[in-house]
Amino acid sequence: MVGRVRRPWEGLTARIHDHAGVIIRHGEPDKDRDYRLVAKPAPVPTLTKCPECLAYLQDGKCPLCGHESLPAAGGDAGGGGGEGIKIAKEGHRFEFSSDAPSLEKRPVRIVWDAPGRTVEGKYKRTWEVQESWGAQRLYEIHGFNGARKQEPRVYEVPGTTRLDALMRLVPLEALVRVTYTEDTPLGGMKVRKEMKVEVDDGT
Repeated sequence: MVGRVRRPWEGLTARIHDHAGVIIRHGEPDKDRDYRLVAKPAPVPTLTKCPECLAYLQDGKCPLCGHESLPAAGGDAGGGGGEGIKIAKEGHRFEFSSDAPSLEKRPVRIVWDAPGRTVEGKYKRTWEVQESWGAQRLYEIHGFNGARKQEPRVYEVPGTTRLDALMRLVPLEALVRVTYTEDTPLGGMKVRKEMKVEVDDGT
């Protein structure tokens, strides 16, 4: 696993977060090892942990942050032994972003499992995600859990060939009702999901 992510690519370097303390028990991943069944276990070198950036190293000055006089890690496996959580001074802060909606409650992911399935609400946005078969369009629809007076629910509606074509004509903020109507056989085991989109844009 470590070998895959450490392959050089356009000057980028991977940073590995060893939450399980594997490097303490087995040593650094790029060291030579005898993988024969008859091989004797090689001694694991004593590693030290930088108190500033928390990187595990052999000894001496930390090449990541430049801190010196590193303390011995001893038998510490990944920060155990009652150390608690440490915050690295001037550590790197990673910001994660996504095109998916940010919500307090997890959206309800619709599954087009049978004809008759319907989703109704206000069309808020669309985005794409990469699946194993290619790009998948998703539609965010703010609907309701049962009666309209109950708390709103947010639905992630996966696109289909028919639905994508229909939703291109729907303006944002319009009230929509999406219905999976039937299957059209395409030969063999393939079928096409037929969809119907009803729109109330307020006009």
